[in-house]
Amino acid sequence: MILKMDVEGAEWASLSTVPSDIMNKFSQIVLEMHFGDPTGQQGFEHWVDSYYHIIKMLKNINQTHQLIHVHGNNYGHVITAGGLDVPISLEVLYANKAEYEFSDIEKIYPTKIDQPNNPLCPDIFLGTWNVDEL
Repeated sequence: MILKMDVEGAEWASLSTVPSDIMNKFSQIVLEMHFGDPTGQQGFEHWVDSYYHIIKMLKNINQTHQLIHVHGNNYGHVITAGGLDVPISLEVLYANKAEYEFSDIEKIYPTKIDQPNNPLCPDIFLGTWNVDEL
C-alpha cells in the first residue's frame, strides 16, 4: 500500500503518533512537507512551535521508512539553516525499511527525473542533501 499526503502543514501532527505497526503497512510514503516561513504571516513563534511536531514526525517515520528521494517545491522560497538550503515545501519519497535494501549513495538533487513545480522558475538546487556532513 502507498500513502500519499499533501495536507498543507497537517502532515506533522498527522504522522507524529502513528504506531509502527500501522506505518509498516505502507511500502512507500509520498509526502509534501510544509515547513512554513518563519518570516511569514504566522510569524516566528508559530514556526518554532511547529518545530516540535516536525522533529517528532521525522523521528516516527524514520523508525520504519528510509528517505530515498527529495525535491524542493520552487513555488516557495528557500531558508538557509546550518549551511543547508531548505525550501519551505519539500516533496519526499520514503520506502519501507522492512521491504527494501538500501545502500549509501551520493545523488545530487534535483535529478534528471525531477521537474520544477513552477515551470517559469528554475528548480531548487539541493545538492547531495547529506545532513551527516553538517
